Formats: sequence, structure tokens, C-alpha cells
Amino acid sequence: MASMLLCLLLAGPVIPPRATPEKATPTKAIASAEGERPTPLTKTQITKLRRVVRRTQDRNTELKTALNGRQQKLMQAYSQFTLDETHIAQLHQEIIDLQKDLLKNYRDLQVELRDIVGEQRFTRLKRRIDFILKSPKKGKTPREAATKPRPAPARKSPAK
Repeated sequence: MASMLLCLLLAGPVIPPRATPEKATPTKAIASAEGERPTPLTKTQITKLRRVVRRTQDRNTELKTALNGRQQKLMQAYSQFTLDETHIAQLHQEIIDLQKDLLKNYRDLQVELRDIVGEQRFTRLKRRIDFILKSPKKGKTPREAATKPRPAPARKSPAK
């Protein structure tokens, strides 16, 4: 997902213009809020961004796989009638350590992004990331994503 996100961020506007002209698109709002557009990323910056994102993505996959394995072992330990408190405590600590590693991995990505791009470019990338993360999942139209499913009406029983 991170590589797809990076491709979307580097490719330019990811939001098609809306049909209603009176509403500003998020891309226009970003451009007007920041003044002029930032300078394009250099080949070196793009290469560094790709490397950082790939490394972060690979590490995330590794950590999530290990975390899932430890959680499965913990579930197995809890499924036994006789609890092995020492083993369970060890699994708890391993799960906490893996969660800390996931957070550290994300923090490292954020620090490196700021080292690679300037503040203006980072602000632009951050807004795009926020917009992409808040947008509805694929397969749903914006209207479907915005409307909540309605409960089926209660059937009336025939009068006796």
C-alpha cells in the first residue's frame, strides 16, 4: 500500500474535479492555501523516497507477520484450561515489543520523509496522504460511502 500511496503522491493530482463548479477541489484548496506550487522532486529525492517507503513497507510486513504469529500463540495459550502464566507473560511482552517496533518504524519513516523533502513539499504530501486515507474504500461510490444502511421496515402482522 505504501508504494501505491507513493506513486499516487508523486504522480500529481489524485482527485478528479467535481461536477459542481462552485465547490473547490482539495487539490485547488491545497494550492491556494500554500501559495505557489513547490518545486518538483529531484530524481535523487524520488529515489530516496522509494527506498524509504520500500524499506518501511518490508519492515512493516515482517513485523505484522511476527505480531500475528505471537497473537495466535497467545490465543492458543488462553485456549488451554491450565494457564501457563510465565509463557503468557512472555507472549504479552513480545507482542508489546512488536507493537513498539511498528510504531518506531512509522516514526522513522516520518523523520526520513522530512529529511528528504522540504516543509512546503511535506505539507503537500501530508495533505494528500490525509485525503487518501479519509477517502472511501474502492468499490463504493461516494454516495454509498456517505449513506448509512437503513434498517428494513418492520412487517405488520395481519389483523385477526
